[in-house]
Amino acid sequence: MALSSRILQPGFDELTQAKLGPIGRDIQRRGIRVTRRMKELASGIEGGPQIRSGNLLESIAFLEFGFDAGSLFAKIGPQPHRAIRRGWNYPLLLEQGFVHTSGKFVGPFKFMEPALQAARD
Repeated sequence: MALSSRILQPGFDELTQAKLGPIGRDIQRRGIRVTRRMKELASGIEGGPQIRSGNLLESIAFLEFGFDAGSLFAKIGPQPHRAIRRGWNYPLLLEQGFVHTSGKFVGPFKFMEPALQAARD
């Protein structure tokens, strides 16, 4: 006796594309964990940039969750309208390092890239 199976498309779509489905809820949980970890690292925990003004921490957020181009996604990180300072992308400068006005290279202060590890936990 041979076994056969078939995928019921509506159920498969609900499983893989619905925001409130199990995969969607998992992506949301992971996005929240990464956002929380990014804020921890930006505050100076474990060698982050130790920025005390609060602007960087306040700019980090869970920006968007949705379905696009055939898959669910979570967009997290510094909010663009709050991250740009005097024409410079402040969080990106910290993440990659920059040349100070004195000519000395400062940084990098990694806080975005290492935060992605929280999605794997």
